[in-house]
Amino acid sequence: MLWKNYRDLRLFEDPAFGQWGLHIFNPHEAAAATRMWSHDIRGDYRRGDIVVGEFLGDGERLLVRSDPGLGDFGSVVVSLPLYSRSEWPVVASALLEFLDRFISMQGAKYWERPA
Repeated sequence: MLWKNYRDLRLFEDPAFGQWGLHIFNPHEAAAATRMWSHDIRGDYRRGDIVVGEFLGDGERLLVRSDPGLGDFGSVVVSLPLYSRSEWPVVASALLEFLDRFISMQGAKYWERPA
């Protein structure tokens, strides 16, 4: 439904340097990013991962779990490039829930612990 209405989104993007914000890919970009992710050398890809976006400036990806046969179907996960997959946060049970929370927090990464 999201792609039917918007194709892609750029939320809270830093217009000066592009080092902050979230880019939700269009369907073609998501398919390409998912293909690349599935061949990632680290081996973090799991069946059912769809890369739907990226956080600008820091290399984190936004994943949606899409295998209806698994218990985490629909969950939204943030990949953290410096951490193992077991440490990646599940940030919402669905993409629209994630977007609602992310927007209500004005683009703050609400899943990060304060330093």
